[in-house]
Amino acid sequence: MFRLKTELFWVLNEMGIEVFYQNKQLNRLIVTDKDEQVFEFLEFLVTPRTINEIKKYPNLTIIEKDHILTHLINNNYITNSESTNSRTEAFLNTYPQVNNDNILNKISNCNILIIGVGTATSYLIEILYKIGIKNITVIDGDIVEQKNLQAQIYNKDDIGKFKVEVLKKKYNDIISIVDFVYSYDQLCKMVTINKFNYVVNGADQITIMRSLLEAKKKNMLRCPLIESGYGVLQQNTSIIHSKQKAEDTLRQLNTITNSGYRWIISNSGSIFNSIFSAFSIAKLIFDDIGEISYSTSGFADFLQNRYFIGSDLDREYFEMFSEELHENQVYTSELNTSKGWLYNITKSNIFSLKLSEQDREQLSLTDIERHFLFSSLPYEKMKNIELSLEHIVINDDVLNNIKYQSVVDNLIIYVEEMFESNISKRIKNVLNKNIIDTLFKNTKQQLKTIKIRNNWWIINTSYKNNIEKILNIVHECFHIVYWDVTQDPYLHEKFVMNNELAFYAELSKENDQYKELLKKYLVIRSQQFLSNSTVLAYEKAVVTNNLNRFQIEFNDLVKNRLNLLVELLSKKINCSIPFYLLKYYNAYSDNIYKFKQLIEEEGNL
Repeated sequence: MFRLKTELFWVLNEMGIEVFYQNKQLNRLIVTDKDEQVFEFLEFLVTPRTINEIKKYPNLTIIEKDHILTHLINNNYITNSESTNSRTEAFLNTYPQVNNDNILNKISNCNILIIGVGTATSYLIEILYKIGIKNITVIDGDIVEQKNLQAQIYNKDDIGKFKVEVLKKKYNDIISIVDFVYSYDQLCKMVTINKFNYVVNGADQITIMRSLLEAKKKNMLRCPLIESGYGVLQQNTSIIHSKQKAEDTLRQLNTITNSGYRWIISNSGSIFNSIFSAFSIAKLIFDDIGEISYSTSGFADFLQNRYFIGSDLDREYFEMFSEELHENQVYTSELNTSKGWLYNITKSNIFSLKLSEQDREQLSLTDIERHFLFSSLPYEKMKNIELSLEHIVINDDVLNNIKYQSVVDNLIIYVEEMFESNISKRIKNVLNKNIIDTLFKNTKQQLKTIKIRNNWWIINTSYKNNIEKILNIVHECFHIVYWDVTQDPYLHEKFVMNNELAFYAELSKENDQYKELLKKYLVIRSQQFLSNSTVLAYEKAVVTNNLNRFQIEFNDLVKNRLNLLVELLSKKINCSIPFYLLKYYNAYSDNIYKFKQLIEEEGNL
């Protein structure tokens, strides 16, 4: 009998016949001279057919049918079973080049020992049963308590009963042993340990974990050992095959338990820990039985929603990717006692901070930054800008009625008129679907653009109101426009500011709302320029060891607004990168006459 694996999702479309439809990793296209006739033959094979029935199929030649069957058999697209007996079998059928008869036989003969049936493992039996594993022994001396109900499989009627007996009643085939296990030797007196294919340790006691790892290290425990445990908002699962991995795990355990630290901890395991633990353990076993994937560990981060099952190498790639993911989260930093080039500015040390010659050499300043060190700030122009801004009056009632989408639509028109079609298509794509601008508790407030493969994403979570949201999006879109030209940050900011000025100036001609938006833009960018100038002047004074001059030049701030100055420097100085704000300062400086002109026009000066 031959039956097409319908679970592989077959589709006939204008390109041909697709199999594994919508799975980008597995998707294949079959192109023939007779796509419709071939697909009709596949439809014929949905019902199990004998060789004789296939021979009698009238719409294709014998040679054509032979070629199709050979292709289907070689690619494991067809099965000789009359029907799919279970969802597990159908699931296995979808794996490419997998002999599911062999795997199903291994599953039915698999024998698993579970030590402890609490948060880490209480739901595991449910999954194992539905996979088809019925040979299960469970050991635990605990009774069900009220506190167990929210995170474990038990219900209110089970309170006061032994956990393993509750499970035995629900899963009749399992063997249950009411007892606590503290050592491998004790365990061997309870069960014939080497009859098991896997030992899963879900017990709370470190003594049994250490004892099992010691047994695995000495090759006394021959089958794979699976450990699962949880910490603060995290869950870890590991399958230990080798003596080496047992040694490594034991070393990590001893480092923690023998540290001499004092602990204050309590159990925070939730239903999320319980379900992920059960799922990851079952998947590790499933992958191992079927030799489907070399999966050795599972990991869940419930804070940042990172979930992983795979090999140790896959875990390295996962963590490498997660470093990028971390940047978009609030809680990202490991405990770090290292110091940046400039840090911890206070009222008491603000004018006494100094860099050693070695520190100064390690700054690795660029030519632009070195040039800035020996140039003068435009103090007179800064003062004039500050005075001119006082004459700009913004009508907030008019400004706040601006619709985000209307500005976005005008931005698209501007980009279409000014740049090539591929650039406008890029911007449309980003504005339509690739903006992250919702702020959650665990989302870092930031404004940046990233490129993942061939897609640009704007992360805009650093705004207090609709106008800031608009200004941020416009700013980042111009970065995307210029993306392929250069990655030089100074050229980027100059290009962006040039186009911001042109865009808002042109937009202001349409109506009063956009005129107010231009005013707001001019005020914000000018105020940023003034504060950036102050910060950069301070950084320069530290690097050149000339803080006395800074105190003279910013005498008003130093004498009358010192708290404000300390707050500004602490907030805006990048402790990792000196002169980080210089790219924004230079962009404004290059456009200072245009700003001056527009400020005077809008301020009626």
